[in-house]
Amino acid sequence: MINKLKLIRYDRNFLQKLLEDVRVPKNIGLKKCIQCGNCTSACPATRYTPYHPRKLVHDILTGQKEKVLESEDIWLCFSCFTCNLRCPRSNNPGILIHILRDLALSRGFGWKKIIPFKNYLVSLIKFGIGLTPLSVPTELFEEELGEEWKQMKQNLPDLLKNLGMDPVPPREIPQDARDQIKKILELAGINESLEKIEEMEKEME
Repeated sequence: MINKLKLIRYDRNFLQKLLEDVRVPKNIGLKKCIQCGNCTSACPATRYTPYHPRKLVHDILTGQKEKVLESEDIWLCFSCFTCNLRCPRSNNPGILIHILRDLALSRGFGWKKIIPFKNYLVSLIKFGIGLTPLSVPTELFEEELGEEWKQMKQNLPDLLKNLGMDPVPPREIPQDARDQIKKILELAGINESLEKIEEMEKEME
């Protein structure tokens, strides 16, 4: 019996492209990584998901571009940046994750992962602010947080009133500021992103 070998493509420019991104700090220790595993040992996402920042950095350093960008693991990071705090070489997998997600989306990967954030984007365009407590879909966290979350979400206005808190929605963003936010988002390609998300939604129906 002959075992089939899977060929891995290596991109020598992958690492350099990441380092040239404006979001990457000049003192990032990506090339100095010693694979000690401190990042993974402190990562909260690693406790509950297959995501391992140490393995991610290894794949980046070895130029495994396709593997990294096609992997679902890059969508599991919580962006808490504990990895950066624990790294003895000032590495920052959390920042790299943001760049990798953008690269993945540009290659057509991961769009289904951001469908739950559609309401956030729409709210940002219209009101200049992201989701309010009432606009978060009840079913989004129902499985993880259970019946208590569902009851609290459904009765949120009364709950806030009983606590003496201002009911949602929150403070209104001035119209001129909202117009500026909308223009910035449009220049950043938010309309194209929403169109792509809607295409993914139709495919999943």
